[in-house]
Amino acid sequence: MAMEATVLLSVARATLVLLPLPVLRRALRVAFRRVGAAAITPGQIAWAVEAVSRRLPWRSSCLVQALAAEALLNRYGCPARLHIGVSKETDRTLLAHAWVESGDLVVVGAGDLTRYAALE
Repeated sequence: MAMEATVLLSVARATLVLLPLPVLRRALRVAFRRVGAAAITPGQIAWAVEAVSRRLPWRSSCLVQALAAEALLNRYGCPARLHIGVSKETDRTLLAHAWVESGDLVVVGAGDLTRYAALE
């Protein structure tokens, strides 16, 4: 699981600047196609993505982590919903955040999500 998370985080980070988001999401689904229902839980996927993200030599943004988690959830037959939200700060700057849910669990990107207006 950690090796898959490492590959997905690396691929997502490298290609995010080259491909539009919908194309990248489709490519990850094809490249990491479903292996069927496995004994892998969304909690284990969350652990793997977060643990690997902390150990990579570069910073993995919330969007990169969300893309990796979504691909792993899809691969192992778990429900996955990627969200992208924005928040307007008091100084009028916009903040963006990405997170992934599987059922009632926020797999990556947890925090005060009520402050974000979901775009997707």
